[in-house]
Amino acid sequence: MEGKFNENLIVDDDSSSSSDELPRETSPKKQTSPKKQTSPKKQTSPKKQTSPKKLTKKKQTSPKKLTKKKQTSPKKLTKKKQTSPPLTVDIKIGSTVIFIRMLPSGKEKEYTGIVEKIAAKTYKICCKPGKSSGERDSLYMVNKEDVKLVLDKPISPERGATLKPESKKTKKKKSTHATQPIQAEMIKADGFYSYAMPKNDDNTVDNAHMNKLTVSMKCEDILSLVANTSDLKHFTNGIEQNNYRILIDPFVVYMNRLITLFKQIPIIRKSMGRLPMCYKHSPKKVDHCSRCDENSVLRIFNRMIHGITGKVIHCELAQEVVNRVSQPIKMFPEIIFSMAENTLDIIYSNLFTYEGNKLNTFEESRLKLMLYSRPIVGAITSGGCFENSLRNLSEDVFTSNVIFEIDRDDTVVNNISNNINILLHYLCKNSLDSNYNKNIKPWTPMEERFGLGIDWILDNFDNQKGLLNILRENNIIGRQCSDGIITEESVKETIIWLLDLYALSDDLPWSGECKIDGVTKPCRDIDDYRIAIHNDCSQRNDW
Repeated sequence: MEGKFNENLIVDDDSSSSSDELPRETSPKKQTSPKKQTSPKKQTSPKKQTSPKKLTKKKQTSPKKLTKKKQTSPKKLTKKKQTSPPLTVDIKIGSTVIFIRMLPSGKEKEYTGIVEKIAAKTYKICCKPGKSSGERDSLYMVNKEDVKLVLDKPISPERGATLKPESKKTKKKKSTHATQPIQAEMIKADGFYSYAMPKNDDNTVDNAHMNKLTVSMKCEDILSLVANTSDLKHFTNGIEQNNYRILIDPFVVYMNRLITLFKQIPIIRKSMGRLPMCYKHSPKKVDHCSRCDENSVLRIFNRMIHGITGKVIHCELAQEVVNRVSQPIKMFPEIIFSMAENTLDIIYSNLFTYEGNKLNTFEESRLKLMLYSRPIVGAITSGGCFENSLRNLSEDVFTSNVIFEIDRDDTVVNNISNNINILLHYLCKNSLDSNYNKNIKPWTPMEERFGLGIDWILDNFDNQKGLLNILRENNIIGRQCSDGIITEESVKETIIWLLDLYALSDDLPWSGECKIDGVTKPCRDIDDYRIAIHNDCSQRNDW
């Protein structure tokens, strides 16, 4: 647009000149003439002073004609714009802001977002529910007076520079230089390395930046995400917040121990040196760690891993592990190190990125962490073996087939109705899992698990409290739909509506009230409900 604008000015300038001057204006020789560049007379002639258009256009086009002045003028302009209060005093591109929007129900709701574009009177803020940066209609357009700065989070110094209205060519040139500070040294933005990386227009992050994230940086970003997710503002009360902190604490401990492990890898390697794997007299044989020679690789490796992570290594399975990847037995420690790094990459990518190298917004990452918190902790606490915890985290946590979904273009009632069926599937599937059902232990016999599983399911129906907690943990309550936000009250009202339509079976206590002869009892104490649960879960093939 800039080039086109200047061409129009030159044409207008020529048309406003006399017919004698017209050939001189269009002549290449006259344009490059030193007299033309330095002549003050033409700019200060009385004729040109009386013409406002002439003066204005002459000033706008003067940098183009006076090439020597053009080299120095951008610096002056840049300084003026950097210190100009209307655009950059408080809020700039990359800043985290809050603003209030009116819902279809007439209620007001406070939103948090990141400023992506700045106009004369409005900010364009990312992102609308269900949208990602770069997608069509993903930005809110909010009047500047309605926006308040939460904390100033520039993605990079160069990203903040895009605040100035520049041509696409200028922006492209700057984006090539944006890699330099990040490549030289990774920095944090509000506690995150990830959000300090510059993003492209399609919301991707170049591999050159992604590859600069070390394992320790990824661990620190995950811990920062946990800390922010545990903030009281994301919960309705302090009890919910405390319950979540108790739930997620094993994950926090695990991540801190991984940081220590990655830092200690050189020391572990040095301690093992060129010692025999297990027995000096039989170099290829492996055994339980406690049976290996004191000065052996497996004995020392197990001792150091246990000291750092609190978990043991199955030394007797070392040969199995290396056989899976066709490596010699001496590579066992390196394979464990590689498993740890690979597991971390899987956790990080599932929480912070999508489609390879596209970066989630903080809110999207927070919702993902809430969704996967319980499975993550379950994988960590399911046993005392370090390599099994890595395998569980990398293979099981993020492949669950029980996924609650919200279609933001559909109504509140329809979204709740669709997720009620998923809710019952969730209850059946997880009722026999000790990570969800605390009444079941890893050693509980299978014949006893079914009865305990029914107890757990029906306990969630009591007063609907457990059902609402599950929907909240899986990011259903609080989500935006086409006609409003899903609340606990809207869930309760929809359940009543579905029961009236016979869309829900009254064989189960969906209303939350379990009575016999007018006396309220725990739902688990009513045989009819127990039989209905057993039949339903069996028909779903969850048992």
